[in-house]
Amino acid sequence: MKNILCTFFCLVMLPTYAQEKVVYSSPILKEACIPPYSDAISYGPTKVELGSINNTSNYYSEIGSNNFYTDYSSTSFTDIYDNQENTLIISLEPNKNRVVRAWIDYDNNGVFSDNEFIRNSSNGINESSISISFNIPSNAIKNTYLRLRILVEFIATESHCSGIYGEIEDYAVRIVSKTPPSSNDGFSIGRVGINTDQPQATLDIRENLYQNFQKDKHKVFLFRILQLLKEILLPMLGQERLYTILKTNVLKYIRVMLQAGNV
Repeated sequence: MKNILCTFFCLVMLPTYAQEKVVYSSPILKEACIPPYSDAISYGPTKVELGSINNTSNYYSEIGSNNFYTDYSSTSFTDIYDNQENTLIISLEPNKNRVVRAWIDYDNNGVFSDNEFIRNSSNGINESSISISFNIPSNAIKNTYLRLRILVEFIATESHCSGIYGEIEDYAVRIVSKTPPSSNDGFSIGRVGINTDQPQATLDIRENLYQNFQKDKHKVFLFRILQLLKEILLPMLGQERLYTILKTNVLKYIRVMLQAGNV
């Protein structure tokens, strides 16, 4: 009976808890200067990739379209790591000589200083993409969303707040330390830790668990099948009865099984 309940909980109920417990809210960033309006033709990036950021945009903006600046930070954000090299990839329209610059507001003061460049070059490039590898300075603010600003410009400029013949795009990044999970802290890939100190089972759902479900087609398929099972079985048992069974009989057993790697 315990094995059946454990299997049901781990494989059927966990996706439900994952949906209920993982709450994604848009980052709120420190305000930074907004580039002045330009009615010139602008040429910007076609795609920006960093961590879970994968944003595509139109590189070309017509005169008067007011697309010289776009703040994507509320919808495109990611974690970056302070103890490893990070890579930003910016895709460009080929054969269009462009200057590319990028900053991270490491001190979160709303100003992009010279020491906050992750790319600072006045040399134009004609390639279809550029890969920017960077490391996080030790004095950078961590565990808070910071503004990443990307400038793609027709001519070299030192300003992070102008793009007369180009485009500026903003994103959000959060600096975290990448450490191996402990036995009590959940598992980074495909496993969930249970905190039994709470009145009800509280699941420590990692962001990358959700992302793994999204990226791995086999897991997505399994996830959908389990959701269907949950919709059938949960009405039969009822939430209150199921929670009572889990809390009184099998919760500790499930935790032991999870930590032992048997489920």
